Amino acid sequence: MFKLRKKSRQLLLAGSVGAGVVGLIFIIYVFYSHVQLRTVRQQASDQVTQFKQEVQKQSVQDQQQIAAYVLIRDIAAGVTIKAEDLQLRHIPAGIAPANVISDRSKPAGKTVKIPLQKSTVLTTGMLNDQSPVSHDLRHRQFGAALLPSNLKTGDVVDLRIQFPSGQDFIILAKKKINILSAPNIWFTLTEQEILTLSSAIVDAYLHKASIYALTYVEPEFQKEAIPTYPANHDVIKLMAGDPNIVQQAERALATSMRNTLEKSLVSSNNNNLISSDSILSSDRPVSRGLEAEIHNEERMSASGSASVSPLEPVVSSEMNESTVKETNGQPADLQEQNEILRNGTSSSGTEDSF
Repeated sequence: MFKLRKKSRQLLLAGSVGAGVVGLIFIIYVFYSHVQLRTVRQQASDQVTQFKQEVQKQSVQDQQQIAAYVLIRDIAAGVTIKAEDLQLRHIPAGIAPANVISDRSKPAGKTVKIPLQKSTVLTTGMLNDQSPVSHDLRHRQFGAALLPSNLKTGDVVDLRIQFPSGQDFIILAKKKINILSAPNIWFTLTEQEILTLSSAIVDAYLHKASIYALTYVEPEFQKEAIPTYPANHDVIKLMAGDPNIVQQAERALATSMRNTLEKSLVSSNNNNLISSDSILSSDRPVSRGLEAEIHNEERMSASGSASVSPLEPVVSSEMNESTVKETNGQPADLQEQNEILRNGTSSSGTEDSF
């Protein structure tokens, strides 16, 4: 009996300890869950508060508007923006770009990097940075360069010179073709560029060099090439001594280009004539047969209306007309036979009289 009581006590003690441990674990879990729930609630509350603040800030910004300039027409890449292409509008400050242009004088006179559509809000990143227009800028016409076949107005090119020795230099870099009327092109040059081009023209004339143009692939994003052509001091002196040498050299280069073009055109035409003659030569026997048949029909119709003398020779229909000589409307062979007959008749009459 005593042993059973002791065992029961141990079981009760073990159960009590187990229940206490389970209870402690439950209390810890409840406390941790409460802390986590409180943290989640606090985070949610903070997010709600932050969202409300952002909404209030956005509403305030929407009420505030800033001035911005937009385009009233589509503008292609590389085109200069004019003052009449701009229109002032007020847009919400919350959606306005950080580098929006609000000064009318900034975009006017600058070129755009990329194509822009109507109603586009202008930013500084869309425009090319350009220095003020130089006072020595001039429009220069040039017609002695080899141009790409697909060149068009508005393209950007480098003008280069190549000497017979293989040396190749850049004369002018990244020049926009303002007007194209092949073989003439118009672009804008400074005084120094005009003198450099003139030196290159005379160099090409004296040393049988060629001047040609190469287009840029993406002129809006490609940097300007560095000119490498060194102006010849002797050429500059020659230009100073004879101002007309540049015009003479340019005319000579243009004439040389034209002569080359005409030679190629003549060669092409000769090839076409040879091919057409070879085609026509295959039809000549047929045409000759038709001509012979027509002559035979005409001769037969003529013989039906008038008798033909047995001594009259028959002229072949295939005889070349250039070899038949007419005398009083009769062939030369027929005239000779008639003369022989007359002589024979007169001689026989004379013999009979003797």
